[in-house]
Amino acid sequence: MILPPHLFKVARQAYASLVFFKQPQSIILSGECGSGKSEAAKFILKYLTIVGDSSKNKIASGLLAVNALLEAFGHARTIRNDNSSRFTKLTQLQFDHFGRLRSASIHPYALETTRVISQDPNESNFHIFYQFLRGTPPQSKRLFKLFDSPSQYHYLSNSKSTQEMDPDGFSKIMAIFNLLDISDNEIRDIFMFLSAILNLGNIQFVLQDDRIEIKDEGQLQTVSEMLQISKEDMRKSFDQTASKPQG
Repeated sequence: MILPPHLFKVARQAYASLVFFKQPQSIILSGECGSGKSEAAKFILKYLTIVGDSSKNKIASGLLAVNALLEAFGHARTIRNDNSSRFTKLTQLQFDHFGRLRSASIHPYALETTRVISQDPNESNFHIFYQFLRGTPPQSKRLFKLFDSPSQYHYLSNSKSTQEMDPDGFSKIMAIFNLLDISDNEIRDIFMFLSAILNLGNIQFVLQDDRIEIKDEGQLQTVSEMLQISKEDMRKSFDQTASKPQG
């Protein structure tokens, strides 16, 4: 019986060629947005980590955890896909002569950074911002100077339902941090950066005489605290002088 093409067959052929012919192998996934490249990559990685017998050295679990973390920080809802990858990545797996997985690395490229400040209608910002707001407990929200709703942030106000997509997203992220041995201080720094980005988008400017000035000093204070930069240094980075062309 002839079976339809399967991702595991592609992965098996690459693995067999690697083990028997001792030649480096590459699997390239390409296609339109929403065609399933990211999900296909997950299945291929799952197959290769299983046949590579990496369960004893935790490489497989670590690799899958990092992929989930990159998904939170690098995926967003688009018109065509609720979980669209907004970056390209190179995943490298190193096997020994016996075909056992010994190490792995992931190199992300071309992150769509403009999505942070602007999204098309009915699209969203990166998942992590909504997970952060939804899952952070009240006492931590006070620490990180967070509002409760995405609609209260300029960078997130374009979105409608993303907050409801993954109600357990934040707890999953915290579990991944723990699995990867990311320290409490490092987690705090990550959250401070996320808060700084969100609050940065809420800073508004007004024209006073010939100068552009910040409308809300409290918002400036919040961003400076999260970035651990003095308020005056933050102000200088925004300070501009308006000038009229001659003639």
